[in-house]
Amino acid sequence: MIPLEELLPEFPAVVLSDSAAKAASHGNRVQLDADAQWVRLLDGTGRLLAIAERAGQDLYHPVVVLNSQA
Repeated sequence: MIPLEELLPEFPAVVLSDSAAKAASHGNRVQLDADAQWVRLLDGTGRLLAIAERAGQDLYHPVVVLNSQA
């Protein structure tokens, strides 16, 4: 099996602060210093939380949020 964190390697990975990770895990937009259209959002432990799409300058909206209870 391929770990979730290794999926979609063409999308840059962004490690979120605790507060941003909580917001993203609830589907809320987060402000990031990134240039890509799509990014992988990781928590502080490196666990994949979501795939997010750029919604504006430095603003990303989680489009696919993974189950945080896994």
